[in-house]
Amino acid sequence: MSTIALEDLRHVFRDRLVWGAFALVTLLMVPTFWGLLGSSVHSVETRIANLPLDFRMYLVILVAVISYNAIVSEREAGTIRLVLGLPGTRRDLILGKLVSRLTVVLLTLVPILIMLEGILLLRTGEHYLGLYTPIALWMIFYAIVWTCFTIGLSATFSTQYRVLAALAVTYLSLSTLVDIWGALVQPVFALLFTGSTSTDAYATLGTASGPLWVRYAGRVNPIQTFQSSGRWITSLVDPTTQITNTLPNVFGICILVVFGAGPMLLGYYRFQRADLG
Repeated sequence: MSTIALEDLRHVFRDRLVWGAFALVTLLMVPTFWGLLGSSVHSVETRIANLPLDFRMYLVILVAVISYNAIVSEREAGTIRLVLGLPGTRRDLILGKLVSRLTVVLLTLVPILIMLEGILLLRTGEHYLGLYTPIALWMIFYAIVWTCFTIGLSATFSTQYRVLAALAVTYLSLSTLVDIWGALVQPVFALLFTGSTSTDAYATLGTASGPLWVRYAGRVNPIQTFQSSGRWITSLVDPTTQITNTLPNVFGICILVVFGAGPMLLGYYRFQRADLG
């Protein structure tokens, strides 16, 4: 596995697309955060807690570019047997690719997060490490989840187009860009718990004032879990903030784990039985 991981790392570090994505995401996140800190609408503490909401899409873009072709590109190029000729099995190939792509994700994301902390210090004169560190770790965890998800897709499908299509459909279905989740899934939960298809109660997601069913149903969606848990994350380390919604947020973390692990297990199962000839 280590041989495969090291070989893949060498390949990824030579990929201009990866470094282009790193540059693009950096140019998107850094100036955006600089501008947000200059606004007087929200406090610095609120801006830090809202980082998952502000940058949720950029993290997925970075992960997708790094991870989508991890396994499927070898199958399309016909080099999969050459890779499998290295010491290891199909399981080692998947694990090696996962380790290498996770390494690249961390090596690109962590410097961006350090830059954001630098901007925080420049703009405010304070580092806010106590609040910023747990949010940064939460963003890293989210990137790891999406990396596992994407590697699973790469092992499941036989062409890069199918991987990208599955990735795009999944993200669009869960995000608010086209609000498929809000139009089709949220009304179902509302009907089950209230007898009405009105989704007005979802406006309270992430607060302590909403009904209990919203706190759980809203976290079935991994993207909503990520973006709505910022205040809870910061409340764990801020003695001036009351800790609320602990059980719903723990439930949401479990959903995120399943979201990343499920496709990985499916990809492992499909790849083990795939005809690589």
